[in-house]
Amino acid sequence: MNHKQWFPFERNRYYAGKMLASMDFTAEQLYMNNKRRFLNRMLYGPGVLCGLKVSGLDDLTVLVEEGAALDDGGREMILHASVARKLSAIEGFETVRGERAQLRIRYVEESVHPVFAMGEEGQEEHYECNRIREGYQLFLAEAGEVFRETPAFLEEAVFLEQEDFRVLISVPKVVCRGRRVRIRVRVVKCSGAGKSLSLEGVLQFPAFVTETGEHELPVGMQDIFLEQGEEFWKDYWVLAQQSTADTGSILWKRGSGQAFVGEYDVPVKEDASLQICFTGLEPEQMALSQTAQENLESVGREDEEGLLLAEIRMFRTGDAYVIASVTDRRRYIAPPAKSAERQQYMACFAPPAGRERMEERAETVQAAAPGEPFKMPLMTNGTLEIPLDVNMKRGDICFSEEILHGLGAGEVFVQVGVACLEETDVMGSSVKSTIYGDSDLFREQDHSWVKTAVKVYHEKGSFQVAARLEGEQRSIVLLLNWVAVRFHSTEESRLAADCSEMSIVPRMPTVRLEAGKSCYIDILFCRMEPCRLVYELTESGSGRISQDGMYTAPAGSGLYEIHIYCADMPQIDTYAYMIVE
Repeated sequence: MNHKQWFPFERNRYYAGKMLASMDFTAEQLYMNNKRRFLNRMLYGPGVLCGLKVSGLDDLTVLVEEGAALDDGGREMILHASVARKLSAIEGFETVRGERAQLRIRYVEESVHPVFAMGEEGQEEHYECNRIREGYQLFLAEAGEVFRETPAFLEEAVFLEQEDFRVLISVPKVVCRGRRVRIRVRVVKCSGAGKSLSLEGVLQFPAFVTETGEHELPVGMQDIFLEQGEEFWKDYWVLAQQSTADTGSILWKRGSGQAFVGEYDVPVKEDASLQICFTGLEPEQMALSQTAQENLESVGREDEEGLLLAEIRMFRTGDAYVIASVTDRRRYIAPPAKSAERQQYMACFAPPAGRERMEERAETVQAAAPGEPFKMPLMTNGTLEIPLDVNMKRGDICFSEEILHGLGAGEVFVQVGVACLEETDVMGSSVKSTIYGDSDLFREQDHSWVKTAVKVYHEKGSFQVAARLEGEQRSIVLLLNWVAVRFHSTEESRLAADCSEMSIVPRMPTVRLEAGKSCYIDILFCRMEPCRLVYELTESGSGRISQDGMYTAPAGSGLYEIHIYCADMPQIDTYAYMIVE
């Protein structure tokens, strides 16, 4: 009862006096079978439910253990007893030319139990099979390059591709704002050559931050040795920022990528990039919507390739062969009947320590997200010198220049102390110290020869120090240490503060770039909290710039200017320049 099309579903309608023919009973079975298989396909998908492990019984024979599976059309394949077969006796063996073969299983039906059938009027009597037996068929197929199919919800880019190895980077196509996201670097061995792989590079992502709050992430792996068809991957976790941008990019930092196969370096695709979208949905809602995108046209199709169980490597000399290894390739289905048992098993394991630290970091970053009051004080410090006139007398006063404390305009407290150098009991040694406050309390140490005061200019974000001689002048230069502290009391006080001392600067103001290539413009925030930025090209035909600072060079060479400013404070701006060659 193979089928090519399931829809629409039709079932018998019974009524009094209806004459039932063989096609009516066939329609009855077809309706029930197709409905069951449709649910199997939609709820579980193809894969192994239990058993079906493949192992080498001897040099010529494989053993397939009893078990059950569903194919891509939702049809059940059940091995009620273990099966031992010589490899050469399995269908498809004669078509395998290389040393690797895939053992697969497909659904088949067989007509059985022939019985004598009465012919209709004008027809001869004949035999018909009374039953249809649902079964399976094991077969071998040529093993090509073994690349795991990328799920539809992942965006994947190739970083390296050559005859021995393939390196891919993947991230979800749609990312939830404010949540941790996995970036996976995956290595696939394409050949049977006994070579190792080492690689390193730096990923740039303006819309994410690492555990340390950076927009760059070093990735790499050393001396990875795999058998043909095997895979190795390494995961990195980053935090998606609470940005208003709808799209973002992840790309390799130019000049940072390098790879070695064995002792020889191989070229990498540094122009590889990943384009992603952002959503405000929770991960559970987003995952549900993304995994429900399958088109019904793919449901119920015939799967001629069958379900992969194992990959077999063998040594061949003419018509003779010896099984070298059997690698499990089963894809499992998680049936609801085993959910409680799976949860008990998973409860025996704790998450990796690194993920716990990243969750703590994510909570910290979210707690200090832009737009929320920042409760901790801001503080700066420094040193200054006041030249003293050699003819100064007791009571004379001198002043320092106006000093910028770097905390911007607003209510700021500045404390100044006199730097001192004291002799110790150890010959030729001294100790540095600073006296804040009333130096008369240290009169026995003779430090009270000068008094200081501070005047803070709140609107300017600066201060000035005055010093008065109180005793014998001991130096021609007065060395002072200062500390400035500002506490945010209310949201209104921050909004009223002048932003004249705040600034933004590009980490690399001038970048050389090839035509058509892309780079990320990384911005540093000076004396201010990070905020949303706006990127604008100052003239047409100078390339493209995205909302998150990803610049793509035009086809023509030249010098191009990019204007960058804060979305909420346009007066805080800067420029970056691109030299396109």
